Amino acid sequence: MEKRIYEVLNHFLVEVDETKPFGSHGTQTLTYTWEVFIAVNGEEYKGKAVEPKNQKRYIDWMTIPGVERPLEYMIQAIERQIKK
Repeated sequence: MEKRIYEVLNHFLVEVDETKPFGSHGTQTLTYTWEVFIAVNGEEYKGKAVEPKNQKRYIDWMTIPGVERPLEYMIQAIERQIKK
């Protein structure tokens, strides 16, 4: 059996604010809180994210292309998940 071990380098708490119109009363801001994990094995980075509030929304481990901004890549994945 072949094994690959990824060391979790970072564990972040990310808050994403979404502002929506609120009728004639202005706007309403919703804050989504996510835990983000970044792991590495050599030059290969992987990330996952979990919304701890209800733990029904999550992004399973995924390969992160490139290594320049892995957190930013995961934040973009979270924003796509929120819009679903």
